[in-house]
Amino acid sequence: MFRLPKGEQLDRLVAGVLVVQGQLEVWLAPTPGPKWLVAPFTLAAALSIAVRRRWPVGTLAFLSTLTVILFVGLEHHPNTLAAAVSYFCALYAVAVWTDTRGFLMGYAVLIAAGVATALGPYGNYKATVLFTVVAGIAVFLTRGAVRGRELLAEAHAARAVSLEQQQELRAQAAVADERSRIARELHDLVAHNVSVMVVQAGAERHALGDEQASTREVLD
Repeated sequence: MFRLPKGEQLDRLVAGVLVVQGQLEVWLAPTPGPKWLVAPFTLAAALSIAVRRRWPVGTLAFLSTLTVILFVGLEHHPNTLAAAVSYFCALYAVAVWTDTRGFLMGYAVLIAAGVATALGPYGNYKATVLFTVVAGIAVFLTRGAVRGRELLAEAHAARAVSLEQQQELRAQAAVADERSRIARELHDLVAHNVSVMVVQAGAERHALGDEQASTREVLD
């Protein structure tokens, strides 16, 4: 049965799909900007998604730097679908897979990129501010929703592991108690049988006559 990859395998799959889609878009569709510049930009943006879980803040900073360079240096912004999807994937990574310090750093990168783009010679101030505000709100809401569920799921998983360990300890204690019970019963049984044998041997020894002295010695 086919199963969709998870984790970093899924990110590598998405990156591969974006690489193909981005290059097809650059070379086959009318894209603003010189293709010799837009093509490697789109390629780098797509490939960065493969490591977004491991370095979420670094991935966002890398994509933001590429975006600022192009948006500041080119009058017509090369907005490819692959680059846009990659950027939003990086924002999601910062929202979900970072601690508080990493999240604040990623948010600072988002704001700094917006300011640098807006102040550029070809920057659209209103559009940039609107995008930065909307993206920032989306990042906060995503972190609150998804991160909260992930923390709850981790807590449930930890509780399940704790319960499993407790159950295993109880099972081990039950086995130890059963072994002790069997040992006590076996000890009592052996002691009883030996006592019966001793009593029977003693009774048999006293019942023997003088003509069976050798047998009485054996019983002694």
